[in-house]
Amino acid sequence: MTFRDYLADRLPGIVIWPLCAVVSALFLVVTGTQPGVVAILLSALFLVSGTALLTDFFRRRAYLKELKAVFEGLDQKYLFAECVSHPRGLYERRIFEVCRRAEQAMIGEVSEARAAQREYREYVESWIHEMKAPMTAAGLICRNADEETRRKLMRELAQIEAHVEREIGRASCRERV
Repeated sequence: MTFRDYLADRLPGIVIWPLCAVVSALFLVVTGTQPGVVAILLSALFLVSGTALLTDFFRRRAYLKELKAVFEGLDQKYLFAECVSHPRGLYERRIFEVCRRAEQAMIGEVSEARAAQREYREYVESWIHEMKAPMTAAGLICRNADEETRRKLMRELAQIEAHVEREIGRASCRERV
C-alpha cells in the first residue's frame, strides 16, 4: 500500500476534516479570538492530525506487509486466517471473522468432497473385485468346455474384462481430479 492509496481511501474524511477546521477557525475569529491564537490552534490541529494520519498509515502498511508475508509463506493458502495475528480494530476484526467463517465453510466442503471421492473409489474397487472373481471362475470353467464353447465364452469374458479395465481407468482419472 502506498501513501497515495491510503490517502485516496481516506479522501472523504481528509476533505471534510479541514473544512470543519476552517469553519471553526472562522467562528473563533468572528467571536473575537485573536487571529494569532487561531493560527496557532490551526497549526497545532493540523500537526497533530497529520501525525495521526502518518502513524495510522505506517501501522496499517506494516500490518499489510505482515499479512502478505504470512500468505506468501503458506503452502496451504486456505489456512491463512488460522495463521495470521488478529487485527486490532473493530472493523478489521469483523471482516477477519467473516473471512474465517468462509474459510471454515470451504474446508468443510473440501472435506466432504474428499470423503465422497474416497467413498466412490471404495465402491469402484469393490465393484471391480466383485466382477473379476466371477470372470476368473468363468475362465476356469471354460477350460473344461469344448473348443467352440470355450472360444465364445473367452471372447465374451474378454469384452467384460475390457469394460472393467476401462472403468478402472475412469476411476483413476476421477481420483486425480
